[in-house]
Amino acid sequence: FIDSSGTGLAFSEAKQWTDGTIYVAGRFTDFNGVASKSIVNFDVTNNGNVPLAWTGFYSGFDNLQGVPPIIYDFDISSGGIIYVSGNMTDYNSVAIGRVAALNMNGSPEPVFMANVSTGFDGNAYSIRLNPSETKIAVGGSFNMFDVNVNPSVTVLNTNGTFDAGFASGGGALFAGLQSSIVEVEYDATGNIFAAGAFDSWGGSSALNLVKLSPAGTIDATFDPGGAVNIIGNSLNSFFMTRGTITALPNSINK
Repeated sequence: FIDSSGTGLAFSEAKQWTDGTIYVAGRFTDFNGVASKSIVNFDVTNNGNVPLAWTGFYSGFDNLQGVPPIIYDFDISSGGIIYVSGNMTDYNSVAIGRVAALNMNGSPEPVFMANVSTGFDGNAYSIRLNPSETKIAVGGSFNMFDVNVNPSVTVLNTNGTFDAGFASGGGALFAGLQSSIVEVEYDATGNIFAAGAFDSWGGSSALNLVKLSPAGTIDATFDPGGAVNIIGNSLNSFFMTRGTITALPNSINK
């Protein structure tokens, strides 16, 4: 990995697909001499070489600052669609709003990409498919998706359109000001866990972790055993400690 921009290498997420291919995301510009902005895939059975199928798509992601953006998180559907979140504003010169969907060969998934051309007005730090792969939860430092005000956590349909059935109810607040969500995760029944640095959710007291229904209603009976301590940085790498935290999904237990 190389960062020729001088902004510094950063890695945020790595996942292995069922065929053995490993996908790595973060902020970088090159892998093995091949231009590969912010996301790359390679086959561990092929000496780590970049598959030729991705050649031509490595002009990749950019943002308004003119430097390689950061991909903070991604998730892969069982059908092989890669859903990506970060601070990027275009992919191969096509406008996107900090979320994207790619096919396994690196090409943009056209329907999703067309629907998120405006997208979020702030960074999207976490993205996760629900168990039935019909919805996508996104968490971050945003206030809106397109013209829809839905701060901190928003749910999208898998075609990239806004899910009006989910309302975050004011989202994450710290000392009365909008705060950020750094991780979202679904449970088996479609509830959403959202973690970040906040002391309330809308008008309800909550310390760094909430459980939301599929409609966005906060679960007042959920008790993580006290304040959940979030320790980490802006690259979606953090730890949570305290109380009954080990009862949460494994991807929340970082």
